[in-house]
Amino acid sequence: MWCGENPISLSATEYRLLLQFTHNIGNIMNSEELLTSVWGPEYKNDKEILWVSIARLRQKLEENAHDPKHIVTRSGLGYLMPPIES
Repeated sequence: MWCGENPISLSATEYRLLLQFTHNIGNIMNSEELLTSVWGPEYKNDKEILWVSIARLRQKLEENAHDPKHIVTRSGLGYLMPPIES
């Protein structure tokens, strides 16, 4: 996979998580939705695994992982991949 001109390597989990974001661009997804769709219903309350996976994905995708533009946290609501601005 490529991020701009840089090749990046994603784990299977990171790839599934990224797919969820890309299939829901512009929509806020809560933790339970992401956990259930990526890991399965038995993980719906395991937010720590989600936080770690999002942090790793941001490290690979974002120019500045501490000020993300591609995977944004909406406090109290969930996560969002905003549409790309032209």
